[in-house]
Amino acid sequence: MSQELEERLADYFDEPLKEGEVRKILYLYDSENTYFDQIKEWIEDSNQVILLRINKHNYFKTQVKIERDYKQKHLFLYFEMDKPQHRENPLLDVLFYSEELKVDQESQLFLSIGIDPHREDLAAIVKLYPVFFKNKSRINRMKKLWEKVPFNTVEYFEYSILASLVKAESADWMNIWIVLFEEEALGVHEKWDQLLKFGNIERFWTIVDQLVGYTEYTSAVKQKSVNDLMHHIFITHLNAELEGQLPKKLKPYVLAQANPIIVFINQWMNTKTQDQSYQLVANMVQDDFDFSNLFEELPSKLLSQLETFQWFDHELINRLTDSIESIETDELQNWITQRRNTFWYSKFKLVYQFFKQAIYLVKYAQQTESVMLGISTKEAFLELYTSKLYKLDQAYRKMNRIYEMLDSECKDKLSDQLNAWNRLADKRYLELFADKWDRLVETDSSQITDKLQKEFYQKEVFPFVESNRRIIVIISDGLRYEVGEELYSKLISEKRFNGVLEWMQSNIPSITSLGMASLLPHEHIEMNDSGDILIDGKKYTSIQQRQQLIEEQTQELSLAITADELLNSNQAKLRELLNGKKVIYIYHNYIDAIGDNQKTEHDVLRATEASIDQLWRLMNRLTVEVSVNQFLLTADHGFLYNRNSIKTSDKALIDMGEGAILKNRRFLVTRSPLSKDQGISISLENDLNLEGFITVPRGINRFALRGGGNQYVHGGHLPQETVVPLLKIKTDRSRNELDKVAVSLITQTRRITNTVLWLSLLQVEPVTNDKHKRYLKMYFESVSEMPISNKVTIIADKESTSSDQRVFTEKFIFFENTSGKNDNCYLIIKDESSEEILTREIFELDLI
Repeated sequence: MSQELEERLADYFDEPLKEGEVRKILYLYDSENTYFDQIKEWIEDSNQVILLRINKHNYFKTQVKIERDYKQKHLFLYFEMDKPQHRENPLLDVLFYSEELKVDQESQLFLSIGIDPHREDLAAIVKLYPVFFKNKSRINRMKKLWEKVPFNTVEYFEYSILASLVKAESADWMNIWIVLFEEEALGVHEKWDQLLKFGNIERFWTIVDQLVGYTEYTSAVKQKSVNDLMHHIFITHLNAELEGQLPKKLKPYVLAQANPIIVFINQWMNTKTQDQSYQLVANMVQDDFDFSNLFEELPSKLLSQLETFQWFDHELINRLTDSIESIETDELQNWITQRRNTFWYSKFKLVYQFFKQAIYLVKYAQQTESVMLGISTKEAFLELYTSKLYKLDQAYRKMNRIYEMLDSECKDKLSDQLNAWNRLADKRYLELFADKWDRLVETDSSQITDKLQKEFYQKEVFPFVESNRRIIVIISDGLRYEVGEELYSKLISEKRFNGVLEWMQSNIPSITSLGMASLLPHEHIEMNDSGDILIDGKKYTSIQQRQQLIEEQTQELSLAITADELLNSNQAKLRELLNGKKVIYIYHNYIDAIGDNQKTEHDVLRATEASIDQLWRLMNRLTVEVSVNQFLLTADHGFLYNRNSIKTSDKALIDMGEGAILKNRRFLVTRSPLSKDQGISISLENDLNLEGFITVPRGINRFALRGGGNQYVHGGHLPQETVVPLLKIKTDRSRNELDKVAVSLITQTRRITNTVLWLSLLQVEPVTNDKHKRYLKMYFESVSEMPISNKVTIIADKESTSSDQRVFTEKFIFFENTSGKNDNCYLIIKDESSEEILTREIFELDLI
């Protein structure tokens, strides 16, 4: 007996009794006695079933045994004859409450597949595919798919047949269509040919018609084909996105049964393993239409919400290029925000990030003059810079850095616009900013007394020494204020860090030797006649000399070391280096090392980005691996950077008279002051005990000197050069959760009547240093906690103070098999990082 038949017998007799049953009766008609010995052997082994052999002469005797002798016993009735007509069968009444064991070829096929031979609906499908079931390998492929279907329905049975022919991943119509569409886009037809040869092509088109209403009559070209079906599917989805406002020329491609198409396209988009096939097919369909003419008048707000084709991203980017200087910042940012959860966003992510920074830069640059009105003191100006204006330098840097990361095609398209925006930033921000500062300095050249870099050790480090606590001081060469602010924001966005961001003003010239000296313990700092910087009369330039100075002042074991050495050390080495040390100075040099070299200054934006990452990694390692809990992070000086080349006409010509003690493109140290038309001269007698003057060029100009770079410079007096960040960071192991913005559902409806549902949510408060952005995951689930819709990610990171600009409108697509009349389901809102369910709100599911 075959294994399948044995399993069938065991399954039947082991099955629990149904309501009203007292025993199981199975019967078989076998006039050739083909299976008798095998069945008898199985029954004897099972020891739970009575075998009754029946022929035309023992009907009455058998009936007595069934109705009287074995009333409580499981029976197997073996009819040694062909199956008679009902009216000629004395045991017909018994057979009505029994089950027949079928061993004909069709039944054996059903058993080999693993389905019930009595399923007449499945038997009908088998008859529609006679050629398919003549091949064992095809049957085996189909069986594997059938075993994995979620429901043993006739629809999934037929999908298993079709899926096995086209070698789809699973037995559902969506995967079958994806395979055929991808093949069509590639210009091959091997899998379609398998359907033609071994399937039933009429059944295929019948299923298509049942699902989406596509026939030769609804076809735009009045002829069915996979290629034409593709076009109808994608345009119907686009029509749903446009809420029916499709151009007239595309209307013939819209199918009436849109809901299955919406579900199909959205599931295809959201299946990570099939995103490449979606791109291929969507681009093929897109290329067959002239979207530029068809959607020329489409409003940008609506354009920003469409995702069927990548053409809409290209068009939105073109409009962003033309609109930055004429449309409100919040509206432009909303266009970009709308794209973040769309299918094509990852392809254009860098471009959108580029525009995000360009929008900030251009809009704020246009407001610079009005923002600076009323500022009459250096103190007020520096407070304005460290609270607001630094963001322009940050946006300028990020915009240009992102541009460097774009592919060559994007760079070519955006090159002219980038240069224009950079020029606008120079004219409307940097030049006005520098001119304002020049006038304030000429009025009062003294430093801000309560935020002096030279008081760093005494104010910030010495309290740790005095209280015998360990402190890590990190000094990053060239880390200007806006870069420090970005690092600070990155650090406190994590649970383990907390702290404050402050600032200090360095001496001028804003150069490494002076800035580094100012951060060390000292009584006096001066510059000698050769331009050397002395600490209490001595030079301390090497790492070893600096460590010696710190130890002399602290009377504690101290360490001065490079960040590279620590980053390249394993945990054991880190612990060894820091063991017993109370004051640790760590020197990081990447920005200045790259920027101060004429050959590499063009790479300083990448170096700045890398420095943020290096410092973040260093602080995390020291926290986790060495249990450091206090950091002070600052810089020796900042820098100026202009992406556009500095023209000769923008350089200040100088007459150094008796010669310069020290010179740089941003300053000159001379014995006598230079004339006012050459720059602003300030005495160094009080600050550096030098009978001389430092002269800085006006504005953002450079002195016309030979050698050295022009785009990256420092040494001057502008806040970008002299204002350095001071990050006071503590590790906070008790900080279980960041204080994140709240998001609330504001849509009033709680009833779902369509497979597409739009919901609006409000980010309750803007993102600030105290309220961090939040990543949310949203979807609907059934009462049995099974997902029944697509998952939507919301990035709640809006900084606008206007609540109207903090609204998210998201689309939910309910899965194909979601059904229910007056059933309940739940909207789930989770915090993506913690997986905590923030909202589980009940909705009434009323889909027809």
